[in-house]
Order: sequence, then structure tokens, then C-alpha cells
Amino acid sequence: MSILAEQIQKAEKRLDFDPRELRDELRNKTPRDLSTHDQLERRRDFLQDSMKDDQAAWHTFERIINGNELMSINYLERGTQAARSVARVHIVDKSGNTVGWGTGFLIAPRVFITNNHVLPDANVSTHSEVHFQYERDVAGKPKEVVIFGLRPDQLFFTSQELDFSIVAVESNSHKRSLEEFGVLPLIGKLGKVLDGEWLTIIQHPNGERKQICVRDNRLLHRGDDVLWYSTDTLGGSSGSPVFNNDWFVVALHHSGIPKIRNGRIQTRDGRDYDEETMDETLIHWIANEGIRSSRILEFLATALPNHPLLQPIFLQNAVETPPSPPPSLPISHFQSTEPLGSDAIAQVTIPLRLDLTLISRSGKTDQLPSTVETRSRSIRPPMFQINQSIQRSGFDENFLGPEYTVWLPDLNANLLQDAAKLFNQNNQETDETELKYTHFSVALSKSRRFAFYSAANVHFSHRWSLGPRADQWRWDERIPRKYQLDEWFYANNQFDRGHLSRHKDVRWGRTPEEALQAAQDSCSWTNCVPMHSQFNQKGDDTPLWFELEHYILEGCVEASGFKAQIITGPVLAADDPEYKNIQYPVSFWKIVAAVNSKKKLFATAYLLSQAETLDKFGFELVSEVPFGHFETYQTTIHEIELLTGLNFKYGAKRRSLSEIDPLQEAHRSSPVQAERGAPHICRLLYSPDILQLE
Repeated sequence: MSILAEQIQKAEKRLDFDPRELRDELRNKTPRDLSTHDQLERRRDFLQDSMKDDQAAWHTFERIINGNELMSINYLERGTQAARSVARVHIVDKSGNTVGWGTGFLIAPRVFITNNHVLPDANVSTHSEVHFQYERDVAGKPKEVVIFGLRPDQLFFTSQELDFSIVAVESNSHKRSLEEFGVLPLIGKLGKVLDGEWLTIIQHPNGERKQICVRDNRLLHRGDDVLWYSTDTLGGSSGSPVFNNDWFVVALHHSGIPKIRNGRIQTRDGRDYDEETMDETLIHWIANEGIRSSRILEFLATALPNHPLLQPIFLQNAVETPPSPPPSLPISHFQSTEPLGSDAIAQVTIPLRLDLTLISRSGKTDQLPSTVETRSRSIRPPMFQINQSIQRSGFDENFLGPEYTVWLPDLNANLLQDAAKLFNQNNQETDETELKYTHFSVALSKSRRFAFYSAANVHFSHRWSLGPRADQWRWDERIPRKYQLDEWFYANNQFDRGHLSRHKDVRWGRTPEEALQAAQDSCSWTNCVPMHSQFNQKGDDTPLWFELEHYILEGCVEASGFKAQIITGPVLAADDPEYKNIQYPVSFWKIVAAVNSKKKLFATAYLLSQAETLDKFGFELVSEVPFGHFETYQTTIHEIELLTGLNFKYGAKRRSLSEIDPLQEAHRSSPVQAERGAPHICRLLYSPDILQLE
């Protein structure tokens, strides 16, 4: 059986779908329609890590998942840079005769990769060579071809299972250095491509000059070892790099599935293919298959973990972030300053320099940003610079006094299983679920990525004039970012980033620095929930949530001059609707505990829904519209417990907080709506029925 027949047979065994049916099915679908939640998260994380610009990464992510083909003009320039590392493989036998052609590319200084069926063994590699710049320039004229010999005596490794071969390349050729052609590093981090996302192959089809296919190229399906895609290829394209939209290599192209009729492979012109008399370029391929780059990297790390020529690849992947674009990186980023001669393989050393980790265009190491500025409310920066690494005390249960203890809510067994656990300084998961901030604490749901609750100590002494407000939303690095919903969800729609523990609630302290620290802590993604802007913000017609917050804080607590414990959260209902593949909460609750003039502890609960707001205004960005007449509602603490799975306790004996709820014994059979601006004694009738957001 020929090598071609073997590869087709392997591909057919892996194929568990009809490529043509799937291609037609995906035609009008976007990556967002086709991808799972985890796949979307990994794709977004990869973009954030590689681009080092969270706003730009989010916009790129939105464009990709929505199937938008518009690209920044630098896409073409970056593609040209990536193409430098791609070369034609001239397969030559020991007599000097041409056996065939292939494609391959540099993955590290002096390390070239192609298919096993292109270079099956070291003997074939000894006589073969690679041709860089076998292409045309901008005027359409042939460039000067730069030919390098191969050195399988220094490095050769092959895998028939994954159909790849790596081989060492000479470092110089006729006064031209291999360094000038850069490398396309293999990145092990997942999230490089989504189902339905556009792909590109740079190739030497049939041994011809370098070409690129930029139309109708989509990822169709993925397996453990391979990706399936619709990109056009020909014979000689074997060993080509398969790129995502960011010009990172996602796969090594190697084979595909031909059109079959009556058990015979078909040609492009509808004839039966004859392997003896016809060239494989005539085959009508219906889908292409590439070996996943992460799988190749994993294989190499297991088989050759200590080979000196492969250390730059392993060191690059030892960090959690991929290199900054452009992906075709200068070789100087990966090797020592000493030139590598053809006989110097035993002396090669790879210094552990910082430029082997996070590589920017300038060649300097960039630190992954921990903050992202969004919707700044001020043209001036904050008055104080805050140390984000200091210890926070979190919610103080005895804030109202040791005799008035109000405890953090208890999570039931199901919530505990879903709660995000903190990691310690050794990056080990602990059993701790309380995220402590300045004057408040949060417990977060892993599955929903919203807080179960945010509990705050509110004080109306120690208030300072801190200057204009400027929100800087931050991830909390004590828990994985995949459990935190950030800016990509809130932009370009009418969702506000709604604070649970309000900015103004916690903006107090013994010093201005402490007050500002608390205010800035409130802008943590863990303390954020999506609220319709008409529901959340102050306007001519005061919205529900703002009115409730204003009533509790300014109307009661601030006016009376006493402290309060305010615990807030969303109702994470199983039938909550979805937006961007995320279930978002419709209803929100607050519980306020304080000490009255008779020195007695009391607690009241409030439950509000933005369903009617969503139903009326939708979520696409529109011009400003007047807000209708909505009401705030008071309910019982017991009802909040039933809706959320939380239990609220007070006192040394941890008694139920509902025991000191004035509404608990009130008549509830026919809720009565009170006047706006007064304490409301009524019950919310929750309804999840709302319009879709798209």
C-alpha cells in the first residue's frame, strides 16, 4: 500500500461525520453557535494572553465568535511575516533524483517540521533540502531561492502515528543565515481555534511557488489528535502550517478525505483516480485533516525532553502565556548569543532569559495585566495608588458590635460543591470559599461565574472626599480567571457592570487610602453582575435597583447615622435566560441588618426583577429612551433563602436571621404595593419570561 493510501485509510478511520453535510450545516452558523462554553473561554483566554491588550483581545474575540470576516489591515503584514518560516521540501534520493515535494516550516532555531510521509527516515532527509523564499515578490517576480541542507545526524525524529518528522537544518547557506527566516513556535496552550473559525494554510502545492488559500477555510470538527477543515490543498501541501486568525499554528496539515464514488477515489474532473498513472494533485478532496500542534508538542516533550535543539520550544511553553504576535519570531529570541555552527551541536546551550517567556514586539518581557480599564467615569486618575497585593480583612461579622453578630451566609451542600475555591501562594487549591476584600466578602459560583453573595460592612463615619470616580475592573488572581465573567460580556449592549456591594457602600475608612482601597476593591469582576442600564443607573425616571440602594443607604442608614450589614446577590435560577452562551440572572436581592433606636437588631429583605425592563427595552444598543414606572419590593428573608440556597444567621447561637425580620409574620396572602420612596411591604411575583437579547 502506498503512503498516500495509508494516510487516507487512517483519516477514514478517524472520520465520524460527513464532511460535506457538516460543511453545509455550518455555512450559516458562527463559532459562537458551534462552540461550548469551555471552548469559548479558552479561546478568549488565549487571545488575552497573546495580545497583552485586554480591550483589543475582547474586540478580536467578539469578531471571531460572530464570524466577522473583517480584519485589521495588519493581518496581511503579519501573514507575510509568518510565511517567512515556511519552505518547500525537495525530496531527493541517494542518486540525486527528485522523488517528490512537500512543505514544512521552522518551529525552533534549526528545527524543521514536515510530515512523516514527506521525510520518512533519516536516510531520505540526508539527501533532501529545504527551499526558503521560493515565491514571488510584490511585483510578481521570482525571489532568490535560499536552499538549506538538512542534518539528520544532529536531530531527526519521526512519528508514523501522528505523521510528523522533525529534522535539524544547516545554520547557513551561501552567506545567508537561517536566522532571518524566523520560527513558528508550537504552542501547547489550548484555545487557539474554535469550531467554525476561519483558518489559513501557507503551502507549496505540487512543489509550486508559495501560495495561500484565504477563502472558505473553516474548522469543521476536532478530534483528540486532529483537526478537520475545509481549506483547499493539493499534493505537495503536506507538512504545511495551518494558521488561526492570529497567525498561530494550530495544526500540521497532512492528509484528507477524497470524494468516493463506487468505491473509487474521484478526480476533480469526475474521473476515477488511478494511482499508477495520475498525480495526487488531481484528487477531489472533500475535507482536510491536520495534526494538532498541541498534540505534537506533547509527543516531543515525552520522547525528547532533553534534546538541546528542542529546549526553546519547551521553555516557551513552560510559561502559561503564548508569545506576543507576530508569531514568526526572530531566532534571536530563542537562542544564545553564540552562533551555531554545523558542528557545534554538543555545545548548544539555551540561557534561561526572560525573553524566552513573554515576548513582545520590542523583545522585552511583558507582564500579563491584572487590570482592564473600562468605561472610565473620570478624566483624572485616582488620587492614591493602591497596593493590590495587601491582605484584606473582608466582612466583619461583629461590625455592629459583639452582641449583634451577623454571619456570612451559609452555603448549602450543592452551593458548596459549586463554590470557587481559593488558591494559596503555592498555587494549591484550598477549602476556602470566602474572597476577602476591604469592608466586604464574596463567594463565587464556578458554573455561573457570578457571586452567590457579596456581604458588606457599611459605615457613615470615616467618609472622605476622594476626587472623581474612575472604575478599574480587575480579576481576582486568587481564583482561576475562567470562573470570572469580564469585559467581553458587558460591552456593546445595554448591560451595566452592576456592583453587588456598591462602590458608595464600602467607600469609607480610617484613612483616605483605606476608603479608596475599598472603593477600588468593589470593581472586582467577582463583585459584578449584568444589570440592564435602565434598571441600574440613576436617571430622570429613577430605576428600580438604584432606587432601592438609594432608599437603604441614603434614606435610612446615612440619615440615621448608624452602621449596617448589607448582603446582596443574584437569584441564580435554573431557567435563567442566556446571552453570549452565559446564563444571566433576572432577579436580585438585598438583606439589610442594623441596630434600631431601641438597641435591637433587625433585618429586612428586598427582591427585585429586571424582567420587565428587559422585556420593554431589550439589550441591543439603542438611543436613550424614557424609563417607565416600576416599583421596588420588600419580601421575607425566608423567601430569599428558598430562592438562593443560602442560610442567614445572627448571634452567638447562629439563629436564623428571619427571626428578627419584621415582615416575617406579616400577612402575605395578598401583597400590597406601597408608595414609592417609602418602606415597601409587598412580595415580588418572580417571572423569568423575557425577550431574547439578540
